[in-house]
Amino acid sequence: MENLTITKVYRSNKDKKGNLLISQNGNEYTRLAIKTKEYGDRYVSGFGNDKNAGWKVGDIVEVIVEEKGEYLNFSMPKEKDLIAERIDALEKRIEELEERLYQNPALIKDDTETIDDLPF
Repeated sequence: MENLTITKVYRSNKDKKGNLLISQNGNEYTRLAIKTKEYGDRYVSGFGNDKNAGWKVGDIVEVIVEEKGEYLNFSMPKEKDLIAERIDALEKRIEELEERLYQNPALIKDDTETIDDLPF
């Protein structure tokens, strides 16, 4: 997942000829293309939906970016992606705390009863 700063927004539900955009399943959809500070003049494209309907220039948005050939496509992170990212961050913090304890066992006193008694 990446945080991108929007510099330009293009949103349309029609193709270049003015026809409605229709998916392979026969459903109408909205194309959303953004330029970002991070990707310069390259558009990052995806589908418009209610989660990105209010995106505007200056917004910082969190998306998953994939390069497909010469194109950059984005998708919206799903809740499981966000939860997995938070778990990874928590695991990293626990590992760092454990490493500090292993390097300096004196941090744990004999009278330490709860984690709140630790000096960090």
